[in-house]
Amino acid sequence: MPTDVLIADFVVSTPEERDYELGRVLSTAKFKAAIYGKLGIIITRHDFSRFSVSLSLAVPFGDIHERDYAQRT
Repeated sequence: MPTDVLIADFVVSTPEERDYELGRVLSTAKFKAAIYGKLGIIITRHDFSRFSVSLSLAVPFGDIHERDYAQRT
């Protein structure tokens, strides 16, 4: 099994859309993490409209880590 498994990579245009998509994708990620039993979840904000959610061996099962690479100007 690879170290990280990408579940979703998506772009949003409103905070409401972001919240909806993150909720939907996190449900899927939690389900898949439970199947594997060894993977945690990483949520990455690449910028203010692009996000990705991955399963990772680097995160303990049951944990969710957040990475924020968005730069404020």
